[in-house]
Amino acid sequence: MYERFVPLRYYLENVLKRSVIIKVARDYETAIYEIGNGLVHMACLDPATYCEVKARYKNKVAPLVMPIGKEGAASRSVLVVKDGSAIEKAADLKGKRLALGNKQSSFSYLIPLAMLNDVNLKIKDFSSVDFLQQEDRVALSVLIGDYDVGAMSKGTWYPIWFPAMLFILTGRDF
Repeated sequence: MYERFVPLRYYLENVLKRSVIIKVARDYETAIYEIGNGLVHMACLDPATYCEVKARYKNKVAPLVMPIGKEGAASRSVLVVKDGSAIEKAADLKGKRLALGNKQSSFSYLIPLAMLNDVNLKIKDFSSVDFLQQEDRVALSVLIGDYDVGAMSKGTWYPIWFPAMLFILTGRDF
C-alpha cells in the first residue's frame, strides 16, 4: 500500500519544499482516529470511512481530492476471479468461496454486497465467506486459489493483478 503513495509524496515534497512522511494506517479505526484527532494531515478514505469520520468528528475533515483515472473521476468495486477459472458470469458464483476485505470498507464489502444483491446472490449462496481485512490479501488469496472470487476496488485490482485475474462484476461509479 505504501508504494501507491510514493508519487504523491515526491510531488508534495517538491511543491512544499519540505519532507513529507507517508504513514499507512493498520486499519480503518486507526485511520478514522488519526485524521479525526489531527494526528495526520491527510488520509485516503473510501466513502464509508469518510462518512464515519464526518459523523464522529463533525467539521474537522473536508474532502480534498478524489481519484481520477482514464474513465473519469470515479472509483469502482470489482468482483474478480483467477484467469482461466470456470467462473464466467455471476450465476457461476453460487456455492463458491468468497473473499471480502474489511467490514468497514465500501469497495471490498459494502458495494460488492449491493452488486451481488443486484444479480440475486446473497452471502448465504456462497460455500464460505471470509474477511481478509486488506484488498491485497483478497487479490492474492484468489490468485493462489484459496478463494474462488474476491471483492476489491478496481484501483487495487488493475495496476497490480491484471491480467492474472479477470473481473466478472463491476459496480457503479462512486
